[in-house]
Amino acid sequence: MTSTPLTLVGDGIENPWNARTLLHAAAMFNSPCLFRDRCKLAQAWTETIPGELPLQVVSREELVRNYSPIVAFDNVDGADNVYGFRLGRGTAPAVVLGNERRGLGEDLLPIAHHVVQIPMVSRRLNSLNVAAAAAVALYYLS
Repeated sequence: MTSTPLTLVGDGIENPWNARTLLHAAAMFNSPCLFRDRCKLAQAWTETIPGELPLQVVSREELVRNYSPIVAFDNVDGADNVYGFRLGRGTAPAVVLGNERRGLGEDLLPIAHHVVQIPMVSRRLNSLNVAAAAAVALYYLS
């Protein structure tokens, strides 16, 4: 298990209920959870789940400045398999997962130190729900 908690970052998440489940998945691993709000998630959050604390947001620039290594989870060519991947050392590791349909923002892959995927065997499905993927990612990287 890493001694530094992994920070979970949801990028482009649209559904407030997925955001809530990401927060819960992060809490299971004592990980902070941040969101890069490209799809008006913060607004949907306050409208859909009133009374909750506001979501903590992070910009691309803050990710570059404050986190290392950055591990991007996306089903792209050349991505490492999460099973057997070792995180290595870093001062403030961040695990970034994107929207289920569109994946990560195009501007995030170039800043990632590692690109990792959860291999899928299904011929019909190519991704997990983002919260399920986050739990798998945090489990294997912790």
